[in-house]
Amino acid sequence: MMTIDQILTKLDHYYKEDQLTEVEPFLLSCLEDAKKEQEYGIYISVGNELLGFYRSIGQFEAAFAVGEDVLLLICLLYTSDAA
Repeated sequence: MMTIDQILTKLDHYYKEDQLTEVEPFLLSCLEDAKKEQEYGIYISVGNELLGFYRSIGQFEAAFAVGEDVLLLICLLYTSDAA
């Protein structure tokens, strides 16, 4: 599992090298890894990056779906901590 710093460094590289076709698969893979490892902070951060990427390329429904998923996770984490 990559750290959030490693993920963001690799993501910055994709943007800098104009490798936009790599961004979505990379972020989706990172989301899946974070979910498997129950690294919720990384999941939320990567989800935010993916949401922003989708917005930037006009995929608003995909952005909404990712945002909704992240918000649901935050709500679940908040309610489980409050219990």
